Amino acid sequence: MKILFLYNLGIGNCIQMIPLYNALEKHYGRVIDVGYLLNYGGDVKNAGITPNPVIEPLVPQMVRGDYDYIIRPPFIQSGNGDFFAKHVDNMREQDSEFERNMRILDFLGIEREIIRTWRMKEVKTPKDYVVLHNGCAKGWEAKRYPKMEVVAYLLQKAGIQCASIGAPEEYIHGTENFTGLKLTETAYVISKATAYLGTDTGSYHIAALMEKPGLAIFTKTDIGKCWDKDFHHTIETIQRVDLDCIPCMKGYHHMPVDCNTYSCQDIAPELISERLMAIVEGDGNEC
Repeated sequence: MKILFLYNLGIGNCIQMIPLYNALEKHYGRVIDVGYLLNYGGDVKNAGITPNPVIEPLVPQMVRGDYDYIIRPPFIQSGNGDFFAKHVDNMREQDSEFERNMRILDFLGIEREIIRTWRMKEVKTPKDYVVLHNGCAKGWEAKRYPKMEVVAYLLQKAGIQCASIGAPEEYIHGTENFTGLKLTETAYVISKATAYLGTDTGSYHIAALMEKPGLAIFTKTDIGKCWDKDFHHTIETIQRVDLDCIPCMKGYHHMPVDCNTYSCQDIAPELISERLMAIVEGDGNEC
């Protein structure tokens, strides 16, 4: 048995592949070669995506290897690159991305198990704080929440210390600055936080992987696709429910090109801060 496992797309997508990878490794052992289709800031070998030390950027020679399976979640192919039609036909876009990934285990006859592991590198952090990330990938800027600084102000006014993670340009004014770190270091900052607050972005999935209590702010994206009751069970969600256009992610990656208002971003910061304070105090409602 030899498997090529391909991580691709954004960080959040990769995070939701980790339990699948872990279950495959537990069942088959260390027979899995791992390749990346993206290089995360030159830190591929220390990204913490998988515990397998065989981590390389994808090269053509890898896909021409003698593999029994080539797995690029949520799809699985034979070693010669042919998709298994039965598996592909069973993919349903209304299901969460995590659910679609885990169906590979069903196809292979492996019992489902969510194995949550992450590599971390220690950094100095405060004692009590919530971690905030107003993040998005390039091209998905509307996923940001424009009043995150107001939320941070309200939280800190209530006595809750806040820390920012993500890229340096995503720093939230007035908070402890933990932006610009490696993924392994960012993961440590999340692990030591009391709770998480962010948008539908990569760190939200890291917090879910760690089963960290938190709140994810959804603007235009689809909660049904990007939140899973098993994987994200400790993370609550908040989104406008009074707009007919939400989510504008009607199909897989089908986004509007003529939206000039993004009313989906207009959520009262007081509502968000109250929800997060309830989570910090242990009064949040599991979604």
